[in-house]
Formats: sequence, C-alpha cells, structure tokens
Amino acid sequence: MIAVALIGVLVASAVLVAITLRLSSLVSTVLAGYVALLAETTALTVGLSPLHLVTRGGLAVAEAVLFAGALGLWLTRGRPGVPLRAIRPVVREIVRDPVSAAFLGLVAVALVYELVLVLTVPASNWDSLTYHLARTAAWVQHGGIYWIPNAPTDRMNEFQPIAEQQILFLFVATGKGALFALPQFVAQLALLAGVYGASRRLLFDARVAACAALFFATFSIVALEATTSQNDLVAASLPVAAMALLLGGAPCEIVVAGVAVGLGLGVKLTTALVLPVLVLLALRHGRRRLLLFVGGASAAFVSLGMWGFILNIVKTGHVLGHGGGRVVDVASPSFPGSLVTAVRVVYQLLDRSGFQPWTLSLLTAAAILVAVVAALTARLRGSRGTALIYAAATAGPFLAPLVVIVVAISIKAVGTGIHLPVHDPRTTVGRFGWYVNSAANEDFSGFGSLGGLAVLGISMLTIARVMRRRVGLARLALGLAVPVFVVLLVLQSKYNPWISRFLIIPVALTAPLFAELFRRRRFAIGVVLVAALTLVLTLVRNQHKPLVNAQVPPWRLTQSDAAELTWSKAGAASLKQINHTVPARACVGAVLGLDEPAYLLYGPKLQRRVTYLRRQGAPQAATRDGLTYVVIGDIHTETVAHAFHATGWTILLLPKLAEHSRWALAISPHRSGGHCAA
Repeated sequence: MIAVALIGVLVASAVLVAITLRLSSLVSTVLAGYVALLAETTALTVGLSPLHLVTRGGLAVAEAVLFAGALGLWLTRGRPGVPLRAIRPVVREIVRDPVSAAFLGLVAVALVYELVLVLTVPASNWDSLTYHLARTAAWVQHGGIYWIPNAPTDRMNEFQPIAEQQILFLFVATGKGALFALPQFVAQLALLAGVYGASRRLLFDARVAACAALFFATFSIVALEATTSQNDLVAASLPVAAMALLLGGAPCEIVVAGVAVGLGLGVKLTTALVLPVLVLLALRHGRRRLLLFVGGASAAFVSLGMWGFILNIVKTGHVLGHGGGRVVDVASPSFPGSLVTAVRVVYQLLDRSGFQPWTLSLLTAAAILVAVVAALTARLRGSRGTALIYAAATAGPFLAPLVVIVVAISIKAVGTGIHLPVHDPRTTVGRFGWYVNSAANEDFSGFGSLGGLAVLGISMLTIARVMRRRVGLARLALGLAVPVFVVLLVLQSKYNPWISRFLIIPVALTAPLFAELFRRRRFAIGVVLVAALTLVLTLVRNQHKPLVNAQVPPWRLTQSDAAELTWSKAGAASLKQINHTVPARACVGAVLGLDEPAYLLYGPKLQRRVTYLRRQGAPQAATRDGLTYVVIGDIHTETVAHAFHATGWTILLLPKLAEHSRWALAISPHRSGGHCAA
C-alpha cells in the first residue's frame, strides 16, 4: 500500500501539472505529464540526496509538498479537465479500418506481454547488472545519490544519472528491486504517443499516424529494451516529446519541449546529437519561440540535468569524469576514419532479428504468391500497364529480409573491394563483422528488416526532395535526423558493436514520417504482416527472456536462471552458492573488476549492504569496516584471495561466472551471524 500511495501521488501531481497547462491536444497533455513525471522524480531524488532522505519517509513528505503545490495551481487555474473531445472520432477512424485495427490489436497484445515481463522477470542484462542497477542499489543503501567509493567501474559514478534516478525512486517506494524495467516500458509508451502526435501535426490522418507509431513499436531493439533497465528508451523519449510539442508550437508546448531537452541531457549525452533537429523545429515558429525553447531547456538543465556533470567536476576535475568506458570510444575527426565509421554505423541499420532461414523462405514464397495474385487481379480489372507496379507494391514488404541480405552483401563487396579499413583500432572498439544480426538480443539487435530499410529510404527520399526543393521545414528536419546524428556521432566516436542502441534517438525522430508507408492499402498490408512477424519472433526468441525452447517460461525465471541466460550455467551456480552461504542481511565487501555483475551481490531483495574495496589493503579495510564476507572478482582472484587467506580468512572458490571470469568468496574468521549492524 505504501508503494501504491507513493507512486500514485507522484503520478497524480504530474497529471495535475499537465492539465493545468490547458493544452488543446490530448497527446500534448500526455507528453507534458510524462515530462512532469520525470522532472518530479528527478527533483525529489536530487533534492533529498544531500540529506540522505531518499527514503520512504523522506519521499512521502516531499511528495505531499509537491502534490499540494500542483493541486493549488490546478485550483487557481479554474480546475481544467483533460482534453478528451477529439478522442472519439480519432479512435473510430483507427478501429474502423481493418488494417490499422488489426495492427493496434497485435501491438496491444505485445505490450501486455512486455508488461508481464517487466513485472516478473529478474534483471539479466549485462550493462544493467554491472552499472545501471549496481549504482542504483548503492544509492538505495546510502539514502541518495552520491559518489560511490572504490566503484569497480567508472560508469557507476560518471555516466549521467537521470534514468537511474527513476529506478531509485521505484526501489525506495516498493522496498525491493522488482520494477527496475518500468521506466523503460513507460518511456516506450511515451515514444509511441510522441510519434503519433508528431505524425498528426505533419498533417497525416489518424489511421496512418497510428500505424507509424505502431510500426515503431515493432522494431526489435525497442521491444527488447522495453523490458530492461537500460536507458536508451528513456533517452529517446525526451527528444521525441520535444519534437511533438515543438510541432504544435503553442508557448506552453515550446517551454515543456525545452524542459524535455534539458532533462534528456542528464540521461544520455547522445541526446545532444539531435539538438540541431530540435532547434530547426523551434525556429519554424520565430525567434521568440526559439528563446522560449532555449529558456526552458536551460532552466531544466541547470535545476535538474546538470548535477551529474557537477559531481564529475567536483570528484575528478573534468565535466565528463575520468572517462572510463567513454575514453576508449572517443575519436578525433579524420579521413577516411570518420567516413569508415559512418559506413559501419549505417550497416548496423541492416538487421533481421529473430528471423531464421525458414522464415526467410516463407516470406519469399509469400512475396511470389501475392505478387502473382496482385498482377492477375490488375489484369482482370483491365489495368495491364500497372500490373507489375501493383505486384511490386504488394510483394515488396515480404521481400524486405531478402533485400537486407542483398544490400549487406553489396556493401561488403564494395568495402572489401576497396580495402575499407574496418578493423583499424584507431576507429574501432570491439570487432566489426560483415554480417547481418539475426539474434534477438537487446545489445546487438537493430530495427528489424523493415525498420532499417524504412529509415534508409526516408533519409534518402528527404535528401532527394531537398535537392528538388519539395519538402517543408518540419519534414526536412525529421528526415535528416538520422544523417545529422550519424555525422555528429562519427566525428567524435569510434565504432562499437553496440551502436544500434544509440540510433534509437534519431530513428524515433524520423518515425512520424513512416506514415507514408501506410497510405496505400496494398503496401500497408504487407508492412503490417512483416512488422508483426518481426515483433513476434523478437519477443519469443529473446535470448535473455526466451519463450520458445526454454525450460521454464520467462515469468518464472529466478535471478540465478536469469544469470545463466546472461553468463553461463557456472555463473548461475556461482550466484546460488553466494546466496546459500551469505545471509540475506549481511555486510558484504567486493573487490571487483570492470564489467562484473556487482548488482547480484545486493541479494534478491536488496537487503545486503555492499562496500567496494580497493585491491591494495583489502583484508585490513574489510576488518576495519566489520565485513564478514568479501567477494573477489576474476582479475583479482589469485593475489587478493591470497592476501585474505594470509590473514586467516577462509577462501571459497566459486564456479566460473563466464569463460574468463571467476569469483572467490572470502569468509572472515570472526563472523558472528554475518548480519549487518548498520
């Protein structure tokens, strides 16, 4: 009940703020409420952290103040209501069309399934366990955001924190870690609302605008990330909210759009790479509205978004910190280095997540069948000259996976033919491979066979229209979102195999233009069928939450089961042994290396207190801090375990967490139940 009250009051405050703005559009009101919700959560966790009051009691008092202010503002403004007048005809238009109605039904079912995963499946994503959730769990036990001493990875301290602050609120409100993926799932819903609203404001009708948003929901990387604690959907949701509000252009909408941008900069640095697109949208309304946008963004950044940067400056002397994983990704502009990186980034758009050889054969056969039927139908109707056009338009979407392979082979042939230096360590982190991903994995999946081609097609079409001067400023901005993002990215970053996640932001800004795909019914039917198949295959073949060929359904997975899917069977055995040996409320030390799943040490209910130790003098520090158990990471196992053993600690070697990763557990000779007194 406490959790429901804390979450409910926060949502109610955001709703009151949104409807107080008296925006004419329901979508704008929803997006304003979403931005208000993130702003409130960020303000609460930032404001209470210096006092160590990010606790249930502290949140309850602060939320009461927020709610009182929002309620007073709503009453002062004459108790405005939610703008629902236009919703009935819009819904009627969407559900009356069989194609859009079927698409809506399928995506709704998929969203319900994703929500089930959000509410039931333990954390398993690598980044989540190594720093997203590990930093959040440390904040929970500290009572607020702080610089975590001796953190095993710089990412836990130096990466921007606003997405994890949403998780922090949920962890404290619920008293456990079950809702870690809820911010990403809610961000996905905000993305769909933003894409639909922007498409409508580009003068697409409700049916095709809804299909554009639903199409975005079928992209593999979007569906997969919606059930994790990564921050890419949260990062993308704020520029997309800004885009939709800027296309509206009312003064209040412009200011809220600026607030969204200011918050976005505190979620992920890559949001800055779409600022040219958003500034161009703001400029459409004149200099005064641009100043409102810049003012809203500046106010939100200074009050809420900049504190991660300030903490970096205080602790390291640099606005981005020591760098950690970021430094190895940085590259200076070069030729041909930047161009080669751009080629590899564009190549990442080619994806066929979840597709197996039999599905490709099935879709190819379906393409041939529908092409023949379409051509014969056209000829019977006397349209002999357009029979081939009808056939191609009807069969085209079914051939998308095959087209992806052909395009990939062509790019590879050119790249290898001119000896493109794709493995140059000066421009590459990890190894680049000339292959198209087919795994349903949130770290490597892209936008599906149709999504990648649609993005490339929209971008090229926009450039062509610019050259012919046949595109408006708004469509120009959205159509150039991906090219602008890629250019700015490759000028300062190396290629890495996980770069598809960064592309979610510009692809989401381009998504309103996908409505073009659904204007002609013949083509739209094929797009819906292939997109639906992509979504289904992605969800059921999700490597970290598999539904097919799984021993247990994903909603029955335990934390050790989830660890097995991410690391190995030995990794699951290692976790089980820790949980069997170490009490639920123990004080635990950790001497870990980079990219080790520190979050698992906090226990299933986050009841253990974890203290990170330096390798040098770890036994003495553990004794001084009253620690009973210390987990020793793989790169330190031999030397640190020997030091603990030399001071009388018992060493228990654990099964390998992964191929080259092994943990050890040091147990103090002076333990007395192992429970934490703090």
